[in-house]
Amino acid sequence: MPGEPVTVTPLPDSETARKAIDAMPQPVWPGNDHAVVDFADARTSSRNEDEQAPTYRQAGELPVSIGLADTDDGPAATSSEPARVKVETFDQDTSAGLGLRGMLLRVSDAGGATGDTVSVRVDYSTFAAAYGANYGSRLKLTRLPECALESPGEADCRAGEPVKTVNDERNGTVTADVALPDAKEAGVLLAVAADAESSAGSFTATPLSPSSSWSA
Repeated sequence: MPGEPVTVTPLPDSETARKAIDAMPQPVWPGNDHAVVDFADARTSSRNEDEQAPTYRQAGELPVSIGLADTDDGPAATSSEPARVKVETFDQDTSAGLGLRGMLLRVSDAGGATGDTVSVRVDYSTFAAAYGANYGSRLKLTRLPECALESPGEADCRAGEPVKTVNDERNGTVTADVALPDAKEAGVLLAVAADAESSAGSFTATPLSPSSSWSA
């Protein structure tokens, strides 16, 4: 049966919808930057018997804080010298080169922290709504091979290893324990990227292409 043209009437402009879009906060991502967290007094600082959580120290002005894991004798350490941990963040161009819709950071020994387990806490509050669909609530940490920075196009360098992550939606943070390598100044490359599910539901219906394998 032959069809007939149908006139489509465009929806009228919605002032409410336009205001809602304009009011959405623009994401603020960290750029290429670095800072060192100094735990000079953490090795010998006292802890309450019931205190299990590490004390976090912010890495300069970066949205990253580092804590040393606690043991019965105090903060974990494989060295008697004061621990110093370097935190590096990378801009969105670097993330895009990996097909990552998220944040890329590196945590490394800056002296006395080789082999230590550190707790990495990232504040994602400034980019929690960057990609919609409860993006912030789906964020988690994934460990990437070090070669990802030098050879982002290599498939093996994009093979991430999920890290057990605690996502505190109320405070807009993700936290995970990471073991630093035994070699001096060696580090761990981490991606803060969205999982397919959150407390608000599942988002697994969205197909991913190879070039955007880290997309929400």
